[in-house]
Amino acid sequence: ARGEKNLERLRELRSALPRAEFDPAALAQALGGDPAKAAEFVRTRIAGESYRGFMKGAQGALVSRRAGWADRALLLATLVADKNPKLVKGALAPEKQPAFAGMSRPDVEILDDKTLAGVAGRLKVDRARLEKKAIESAAAARTAHDEAWTRIQRDLDAVSTALQSAGVAVPEVAVAPSDEVWWVRIGDKDLERPAGAEERSVHEPAGLAAEDVHRLSIRMKIRQGEAETPVLDATFRTMDLFGRVLTISNVAGDDPHRLNTLQSRKPKDHLDALAAVGVFVPLLNGGGKPVTGHPFDLTGSRREVQNGVIQKARGALALFDDLPGGGAEKKKELTAAWLEVERAAPGAEPVVSRREILQKGSKGRQRVFDLLSTREILVLPGDLGADFSLDLALESEIAVKEAVLHKIQPKALVVEKRPARLNARLYAFALVRAAAQRELAARMKSPGPATSGAALVSFVTRIVEGKPLKIRAGFDLLSNPAEGSGKPASWKESGAFAAGIVDTALEREVHKAKGAHANTSVQLEQAVAGKVALAVEKDGGRLRVIVPGKPASWYEVDPRTGGCLGYVEEGGGQDMAEYAILLADKLEEVREWQAHAELLNSVLDCAMNAMDSGDAEASFGHCIAGVAIGEAFGWAAGGIIGGAAEAAGSPFARLGGMALEDWMNDTFSDALDGAMGGR
Repeated sequence: ARGEKNLERLRELRSALPRAEFDPAALAQALGGDPAKAAEFVRTRIAGESYRGFMKGAQGALVSRRAGWADRALLLATLVADKNPKLVKGALAPEKQPAFAGMSRPDVEILDDKTLAGVAGRLKVDRARLEKKAIESAAAARTAHDEAWTRIQRDLDAVSTALQSAGVAVPEVAVAPSDEVWWVRIGDKDLERPAGAEERSVHEPAGLAAEDVHRLSIRMKIRQGEAETPVLDATFRTMDLFGRVLTISNVAGDDPHRLNTLQSRKPKDHLDALAAVGVFVPLLNGGGKPVTGHPFDLTGSRREVQNGVIQKARGALALFDDLPGGGAEKKKELTAAWLEVERAAPGAEPVVSRREILQKGSKGRQRVFDLLSTREILVLPGDLGADFSLDLALESEIAVKEAVLHKIQPKALVVEKRPARLNARLYAFALVRAAAQRELAARMKSPGPATSGAALVSFVTRIVEGKPLKIRAGFDLLSNPAEGSGKPASWKESGAFAAGIVDTALEREVHKAKGAHANTSVQLEQAVAGKVALAVEKDGGRLRVIVPGKPASWYEVDPRTGGCLGYVEEGGGQDMAEYAILLADKLEEVREWQAHAELLNSVLDCAMNAMDSGDAEASFGHCIAGVAIGEAFGWAAGGIIGGAAEAAGSPFARLGGMALEDWMNDTFSDALDGAMGGR
């Protein structure tokens, strides 16, 4: 009954979101399919950007309220889809192209009596309690804002001073403007065609040319000796991934049912079963239909698949095949595994980011744990809106809770198969990042750096062998493409440089988890406190500001654009901008394990969660019950539902998010106390 009541509230909140703010279909309906109104909306509400081709898509243009010519035209075509629109590609000298300022979302006052009463009445919550929650959230937001900007300002001062003191010249960025323009044609009438534009080609909205589309490729590779072997390769259009999360991992392939059917209540048994995995199958979720790669094993050999079944090794001699001199000299071994993420933009060379999966020096059980790590990647071709993010979170939560409520049994609380839920931390980061970058531009009295591609924010979770066993997890920005313009007077005034400092600082500020944080901003904080000087290194085309301390960390600065990002040699990949945390062993923080549960199962997560407990057996038993109860009655989507209340959005979404977070916390606590006999 509690679960169904929460589901009703979730559905009610989702149905009340202003869909026309982020859903082109809802906006088209609101505009009545009128081409003139649709054209006026795009012209006056969507600001212009200078990138080429299709990067954000129609929804991305609407959500971020900024877009290039191609995406603006695609949004317009989507709004008049029933009129058989065509997309027209043309050319016009950059200096003759009109500028589009767009219209920012207005700040909404959420504490007026009418709004509070309306939301409280519709969601059937106590008005006074909702008002108290709103006041507390606003105060917490102000505190978080001030803490973040204290860190950002300190980091910006320290790193820019190091560069200036080393005599490093600020790059003069001359972004070559594009003559590419796009508009929409309905019959013989052109919508939003700029005066003087030359027509070059006509396209169907559903059949865009590959050379006009931004693409994202995800690859996994392994190495055996000197031989490199691809085991996964998938390519997507970034416009199809706007605001979506891709999850990449290796799943157990030797016996996929062994972990799920293990009935032992001893944590060690589950960890041993995990460490015994010998065959791995790359799996990529989130881009539509799941993509599976080629199975491989710890020898670095690809396994054959016949009729959907992974074949066993051909015998002991197979380990020595294809080696010089008959194969007896050296046993085959997997020596490396890594992830490559390639971003390709029209008219530009592809850019590749690489992250190690198999950590340097790992051996034994740790090699298996490394290979079973999980990386979730949020694709950000533009800023996200709070309503859009909250809608995705609610959709995920509804699906999860429906699945659990339909399957839950009194004597079998763990539900092994359930829909994937969103990683709220990634969306919280995206919302805070968008607000921080806007504030940065306002403080610098500039329009902010230009977007030259999709930003990729990932969250990595990996097991670290030891006594007790630990989990390391943290943000890792795979890319934050930004380009300034002109020649700033100093590094501190470079928009692209400052944007990178903000991103690195927010890695620490957004994830308020307990434990040791070790990203570059944290290392810099310690160096500044100890009055230790930063070093600047130039190596060919590379420029680094070295932050002293352990682990080694640095800011990698692009000498061409001035853009930068912090990196640290700790916790995973050789270039990982990550901080590491030890997840707490408290029952109320089981939610932190849910993303990893999709890789294995809830029981295994509980086994690991119990390792740091003083009474491991009792903790394990409580955790098993708590996972299912928490899914059915408890946690909302964490940071989004609470964080959306502080981001720009509709008053209903803000207040509804606060109320929803309150409901979930209360009903979970009540249900858990009852189920566990008040323990």
